[in-house]
Amino acid sequence: METIASTSGLKTMQLNDQKAGMQGLNKELINKIIYESSKGTPFFAFQEKRQKSIDLKVKEFKSILKKITDAEKNASLKKMNFLCAALEAERDLSHSIVHIDMDAFYAAVEMEDNPELKGKPIAVGSSSMLSTSNYEARKYGVRAAMPGFIGKKLCPHLTIVPCNFKRYKEVSHMVQDIVRDYDPDYCPASLDELYMDLTEYIKDKHKKQIHQNICLKQKHIAADSDYKFCLECSKNVSREERDNLAYEIVKEIREKIFNTTHLTASAGIAPNVMLAKVGSDQNKPNGQYQILSTFEAVHSFVSSMPVKKVSGIGPVTGQILNAIGIHTCQDMFEKRDIIPILFKSSSADFYMRVALGISSTIVKSEHVRKSIGTEHTFREIHEAKDLHKKCRELCEEVVEDLKLRNLMGKLVVLKYKTVSFESHTRNQTLSSYSADIDVIHTAAKRLLDFEISAVAPKSLSLRLMGIRVANLTFEDTVTNNDKQIKIKDFLKAKMPVKTTFNNLPTSLSVCEELSESMHLFQDNDSLQNCEKEKSSNVSLSDLQPEEVLSPTPQMSYICPVCNLNQIKTITELNSHIDNCLNKATIKKILAEDTLNKKRKQPLEEKQNTKRKMHLKGEKKIEDYFH
Repeated sequence: METIASTSGLKTMQLNDQKAGMQGLNKELINKIIYESSKGTPFFAFQEKRQKSIDLKVKEFKSILKKITDAEKNASLKKMNFLCAALEAERDLSHSIVHIDMDAFYAAVEMEDNPELKGKPIAVGSSSMLSTSNYEARKYGVRAAMPGFIGKKLCPHLTIVPCNFKRYKEVSHMVQDIVRDYDPDYCPASLDELYMDLTEYIKDKHKKQIHQNICLKQKHIAADSDYKFCLECSKNVSREERDNLAYEIVKEIREKIFNTTHLTASAGIAPNVMLAKVGSDQNKPNGQYQILSTFEAVHSFVSSMPVKKVSGIGPVTGQILNAIGIHTCQDMFEKRDIIPILFKSSSADFYMRVALGISSTIVKSEHVRKSIGTEHTFREIHEAKDLHKKCRELCEEVVEDLKLRNLMGKLVVLKYKTVSFESHTRNQTLSSYSADIDVIHTAAKRLLDFEISAVAPKSLSLRLMGIRVANLTFEDTVTNNDKQIKIKDFLKAKMPVKTTFNNLPTSLSVCEELSESMHLFQDNDSLQNCEKEKSSNVSLSDLQPEEVLSPTPQMSYICPVCNLNQIKTITELNSHIDNCLNKATIKKILAEDTLNKKRKQPLEEKQNTKRKMHLKGEKKIEDYFH
């Protein structure tokens, strides 16, 4: 038996006690059980590989820090001070942003539907991977993104319930229907969480209260007057009044959610999105937390906030930051001179926003999202038909979400995780913006088929699959030149060609579009516009973990002229298309030549020619290419 100390090298496997319900546990015992239960499994091998990548990055960073001169630090500090001043000018404390987070949502739905599960430790998922756990299970260290077999080791009497996404979606819509009354432009982040901006609702509610309590009673304004048009009560709501009203309104919303769904929700109230998200985890479960709309309140909250609490700083990034002495946001600010030396400029900007407590105040649905997607964790799937079925199911969910928001996309992204816990992403650009299920599914299925063929004759064994559509725009902003592509148009160029010349394309535009749409990117730069996915494998961009596969399997291109589907390269495709079009040209010349001859022939000769052709058979175009 190895000692607990020997497990410290695999920090990626250790208990994250920042999660709600994980505080006060025996971390050493739990980490030991996790370590012993995992040895010899694909999960353990993956975590070892992952930890080695982190250790190498930490070693690299520490080596850089040793070589930094005082002059470099001073120059870097000057640069960051300038950035902080610019960011401070952006600080907006005029909004009341709310983050609603359902408590242990999947597990709570299962317990509500099956009361026998209440009071027992349960988790939702499978022996391969858990999606969530209830608070009873968390007392044993069972958490989301943990293999179910480890959960069973931590809690032998744990009940694992399979996921029922259809049901979770129904309940999620019930919650959203309640929120819509307070902010029609709320922004759902997932099935169990959403953002809303109460600012306008508070202004309206405040004016209505003033009108009823002062204008009607004290100033004797006509009882039938409309508060919306009353000039007497048009003064702006104060900061204190706005904060007080926000707290009471959120309490009201949570009560309505409970009365409707019998499920509890926690909430964070703050001047911006980032702080609201962190705040919703402060008083879980079934509580709410408010960060007042003042600089002092924000600074006080942020200074002691662990960086691992921030959305966008996952376990990998958090471990690296901790290794260089950054544990809290205050540490981040104090060590701002080394940030741009170690990280990219985009990361440095993000970290300074975190350190200052500055974030977006935009949660409106009309604000174009970068991407929309979904992913499912499941028991091992390796049969092609089952993989295709799951792919179709995910595509339908994404398309439903796109249409609900009146959005169209141009980039289809496939994400998958193998049974050895390796994550990969692949993407394909469409020739036009689309929200058509057949177009999205065709692109996603093609990506999946490439990955299946890459490991053939072995099976592609997966434990997670996700589909995401990126490069989004609103449907009503799409011009006629880039109108939504339909599947019949997408496939038209690949349909078998009949014997008449009229069926051939009149130009190469269709071929060019097809060639563009089939391009498979090999790097992750094309994914930079995609939102960060909510995943247990969030990693620092600088790390470049095992996301890029070895050489991509050869693609089988389809000629849009003759429908041949065994063309392996773009060069071959272009050559083949030229060949096909040359055939078509010769066919046209032959047809015109024959027509001219027929016009010049006497009637008797035409009849004789027709009889000869019937007897000998018409010469084929292919004969001209032998």
